[in-house]
Amino acid sequence: MTDDRIEIIIANQFKGLDCVHTEDILKEEYGKKTQIASIGLAEENLVLFSGIVTDKGRIAARSGVSAVMGSKNLKAVVVWGTKSIKSADPSGLNELRKLVNKRINKGISPLMKPGLKASTTFAPWIRRFRIKNFGSMSPSNMIIESYRRWGTCAGSAILVETGDAPIKNWKGSYIDFPLKKSSRITGDNVTKFQVKNYSCHSCPMACGGIMKYSNEQFTLEETHKPEYETLIMLGANLLNDDIGAIYQLNDYCNRQGLDTIAAGAILAFVIEASESGKIPKDEMNGLNPIWGDPKDYLSLLKLITTRKGIGDILADGFARASELYDTNSGMHIQNQPLPAHDPRFSKSMILPYRLDPAPGRHTPFSELMIDLTKFSQMFPEIPKTDRFFNFYCYHKTVSSLGLCQFNLLTGNFPVLEFVNLVIGFDLSIEDIVTIGERILILKHIFNLREGKNPLDYKLPERVLEKAERGPNRAISTSKEKELIMDFLDSLNWDTTTTVPNEKTIEGTWIR
Repeated sequence: MTDDRIEIIIANQFKGLDCVHTEDILKEEYGKKTQIASIGLAEENLVLFSGIVTDKGRIAARSGVSAVMGSKNLKAVVVWGTKSIKSADPSGLNELRKLVNKRINKGISPLMKPGLKASTTFAPWIRRFRIKNFGSMSPSNMIIESYRRWGTCAGSAILVETGDAPIKNWKGSYIDFPLKKSSRITGDNVTKFQVKNYSCHSCPMACGGIMKYSNEQFTLEETHKPEYETLIMLGANLLNDDIGAIYQLNDYCNRQGLDTIAAGAILAFVIEASESGKIPKDEMNGLNPIWGDPKDYLSLLKLITTRKGIGDILADGFARASELYDTNSGMHIQNQPLPAHDPRFSKSMILPYRLDPAPGRHTPFSELMIDLTKFSQMFPEIPKTDRFFNFYCYHKTVSSLGLCQFNLLTGNFPVLEFVNLVIGFDLSIEDIVTIGERILILKHIFNLREGKNPLDYKLPERVLEKAERGPNRAISTSKEKELIMDFLDSLNWDTTTTVPNEKTIEGTWIR
């Protein structure tokens, strides 16, 4: 796709290539400035937890969206253009951009640096005193510095210690994966192999990283730094503290287009189910994956990617495998693997896990996210009792604008001001919430039309039960129902059918 031309090209020569090689060849042919979205073997073989890959390893990963590309034999989309993007107030936009960049680039005072460096060592104390809002207690510039220095891997050990991160397929805790292990997949122990920062287009935060890693078994000349979700799901969730193995698994998923959250979840499922005898040994293709030993993990992912042997069953996700092997060890909702945030740590996670149009998502909102963004401070006119609803809708608008969630988490990010300067309107926060509510309702009523009522979706019992060991307490059925009913009331959706009421539909101009 160019400024004025769309062309469909036969590309049989790319079949079977991974996304990195595909991108290299296409950039060589069409120019270094082209932007490319491609698929790997996982998508070609219609794995239901595959994603669309850009920038040699950044993935739109959840819900198996790229299996649609695979089903249409669409290997890649190549785009370049020369036209500029116009805004209503270029001068005002540039001034605001400078102010935001100055704030992000400011850094922290020398007095704060020792505390930032030692943050992981505080993790047991944070757990012991049950401090759940530790992120929002930190100054915004410290949060910014943490993202710039480490990215999302900064919090791995703290979230393991406090009970937010799933351990041993949601059965374990920091007792099974203690600080000496979780610290190996956190902060400097991850970034010491980073050769340069990586950022999305024009972002001053640059929370990503490009790594180079080598050991006696393999060499990765250039690979993306694993994110928190990857480090937990391919690390702590498997009792695996081998950072080199996590790099290798992450690189393979990036190249072939596998969602790393799902990859870690499915590996944990297989380990538990084979350990209990639910999966017969003769169906394991000679593999014996176990907790804490990554030697067979990559081989199992390769079976899934190519749909060979047991991999053909696992490639369809938990629903098929759980039924076939008669096991409840699959941690998913509607075949969507649960991400690395435990609702027993933050009960509000139940709401997006069960009610979002794409269930099992951790990104729409949580109590911690609302606190970090300083949403209530930015918009004090919004009643605190409605903050979940308002932030949920606000976040839907922000996501649809393509804005970065991590910038929001630095607190007081001027989304409203940016939007008005770009489009030339005088929108209020209420307008932004209404736009987000409209987006939410349109997605939701599409699902309703297809016969999907989110109240029929159930979280695995294990996710709500008291942890066998560790800090997480059970969430009662009555408490879960209370959270959901209250949220449906705030949305003005029927508490049985979840159909939005007429007044809500009229108020969001949906007809």
